[in-house]
Amino acid sequence: MNTNTKQPGHEARNYPRSEIRAALVWLSVFALMSVLVEVSYLPLEIRGFPVPLAHLLAFGFTMVLTKTARLWSPALLIAATPLLAWLAGFFLFFYAVDVTSMIMQSEPARAWALLIAGLTGGGWPLAAKK
Repeated sequence: MNTNTKQPGHEARNYPRSEIRAALVWLSVFALMSVLVEVSYLPLEIRGFPVPLAHLLAFGFTMVLTKTARLWSPALLIAATPLLAWLAGFFLFFYAVDVTSMIMQSEPARAWALLIAGLTGGGWPLAAKK
């Protein structure tokens, strides 16, 4: 089997730097918006039973955002930009913003589980071989 043949849809693409930069900015904005939504759903309970909706959202959103960033650049640090923005937002909301820090610090186990879910989802596409 010849491995040098190119499959349709797998050709190397060269994007202008400005286009890559704009895409990463938008992905980072979406990452910040997603962490805000996830923090707001952190204390969600139905009939006293905690619902891990925020954790599922964190896992899924960071995975999609990081995987999309990998499409724009094969460099891991550049592809990790949305995950780094999500992490910055997480710690900003945990320590600096009064309303969200009150939510997160009243539910520390859920907050740290949210961090693990976000890191796992965002790190998965970075660790996967292309």
